[in-house]
Amino acid sequence: METIIEQVYIKRLSSPVQDYKYNAQIWRSMDNGKTFFYCGSGKYFCELWQAIQYKNAVEHRRTK
Repeated sequence: METIIEQVYIKRLSSPVQDYKYNAQIWRSMDNGKTFFYCGSGKYFCELWQAIQYKNAVEHRRTK
């Protein structure tokens, strides 16, 4: 069974909406990290440290 790998990419928004400046997108791989795809999952954050904290939490959880 292949392990699903999740990576979070943080992007600064060029036009913040209601003080949300960062978009943390979850990208997933079904083939052990060879290719990644984005399926609309993630969150918006006002501060960079919040987005980094979210990234660390997502990337350290185990998914099968």
